[in-house]
Amino acid sequence: MSKTPALSRSRTVVSSVIGVSTAVSRRIAADMNARTLAFVTPPKGVVGPFDLVDTVTLVRADRHYLTLDQNTYDYSGGANGESAHLPVTYTRGTAAVMTLHTFAAKQQEAALLRALSARSRRALAARGIDPLFYTDGTAPTYENFAQFEPLPSGWLIEFPQSQVASHADGPITVLVPWSALTGLIGVPLPS
Repeated sequence: MSKTPALSRSRTVVSSVIGVSTAVSRRIAADMNARTLAFVTPPKGVVGPFDLVDTVTLVRADRHYLTLDQNTYDYSGGANGESAHLPVTYTRGTAAVMTLHTFAAKQQEAALLRALSARSRRALAARGIDPLFYTDGTAPTYENFAQFEPLPSGWLIEFPQSQVASHADGPITVLVPWSALTGLIGVPLPS
């Protein structure tokens, strides 16, 4: 009789966020807890072995935004697991999730995507990464640039493991300065 391997999973549960109103703290905690629960819940009918680890940390806060990082690791067999940093930015006043759609100036989303694509490709080429790895992963599509963190210095793009480089390189970040995105952002910049 063979044993079915057990699922190993762990997740962070956010209970509150300090420095914002109670209502905003509750909304952020509920949203982040739904995200982490969804990550560590395996698809129906799938058996292990699995190792699903999900941690959440506060990355930064300023007067406009608060960014949490959902750091995930998924191992389901083979030589390596997959890891990713999934930053989620909220407005401090309402806990609205800020996306590429909400950051883009009116009718400038396509131009913003093209700018992020071009800057990312230059940065990856400067690191010596072969374009065969990043051409698809940096195409100017919403999905390729959905994971980002707004910093005072610029737009930090979080590329998951294998999206723009070899699997062994892990997750990769690219910083695009705000000056390269002039006229393309329609909300206040982080301070």
